[in-house]
Amino acid sequence: MVNAKKSIKQKDQALVEYAFLLVLVCSMLLATLALVGPSIGNVFSQISDEFDSAAQGHPTPEPTIHLCLDQPPPHTCPTQP
Repeated sequence: MVNAKKSIKQKDQALVEYAFLLVLVCSMLLATLALVGPSIGNVFSQISDEFDSAAQGHPTPEPTIHLCLDQPPPHTCPTQP
């Protein structure tokens, strides 16, 4: 009978420990989302703005970085073509 009570107590203790771990993981996830969330929102806003611009017939500008493979790394052109 003593072993049965000890076994139940150990199972309850393990359950409480798992609950604490779950709370810790969830709180870390929420903190990370609170810190990173605005920058993720900005990325999606920029993508949405580009789609809106393309739908209205205003193409997005070309990238300003041009690669010159005959140059040493980082392969950027000294003058833009």
